[in-house]
Amino acid sequence: MQKEKRARSIKKKGEASGPRVEAIVFDAYGTLFDLDSFGRDAEQIHHGYGKEIAGIVRQKQIEFAMTRTILGKYVDFEILTRNAIEFALKETGIKRTDAGVEKLYSAFQNLKPYKDVAKALNDLDALEELKVAVLSNGTEAMLDKLMEHADLTFLSEGIISVDEAKAYKPSPKAYLHGQNTLEIFEKEKVFYISGNSWDVAGAKAFGFLVGWINRTKQPLFDEGFYDFRPDFEFSSLEEIAELFEDE
Repeated sequence: MQKEKRARSIKKKGEASGPRVEAIVFDAYGTLFDLDSFGRDAEQIHHGYGKEIAGIVRQKQIEFAMTRTILGKYVDFEILTRNAIEFALKETGIKRTDAGVEKLYSAFQNLKPYKDVAKALNDLDALEELKVAVLSNGTEAMLDKLMEHADLTFLSEGIISVDEAKAYKPSPKAYLHGQNTLEIFEKEKVFYISGNSWDVAGAKAFGFLVGWINRTKQPLFDEGFYDFRPDFEFSSLEEIAELFEDE
């Protein structure tokens, strides 16, 4: 059941009040779920290659997704992920087998959430007037399994996959799909949170209010996306709930 539509104020440091939002929307991969955990699991499968495999898979997921979106040749994220795994095996010189691809894909499906995720989402979901959701490039089936495995199925608005939009983030079509699904009419009423600079830039360019989770403590936002800097920067998800005023 959707929550009653009502905006909540966000406190900006040193100010009595700030912008009002109706929803807080999270990216999944690299924001709620730790992609390094895939590297650790891949290491157990292919000793000495886990970190390299994980790095190649993530690079190719993004590359394939962005290229297909630009070309208008969409295939879903499950297919892209399997393609990326196959490429990683070839790149590392590991013999490709169907069973080997499935084993790595299963490991990717069991990404671990960051330690701050459960408490932060619980705190935010407890705010009755605020919708809380996930907008991800993953398919609904992939995201359902991730969320269930991490025991995060309590979110008020659940998950939103770009699959119906047939375009991957950072395409405006993907963010518009999220906005429409949440039935929010003003872009700036969506507070979008991501740990990926390209995703932050895409959401900001679209018109969302944006927060960047800078878990690796980068000194500066990505220079290549500097024109689309986030409105907020956090070192952990726990800082987000503290922004909202008691009403």
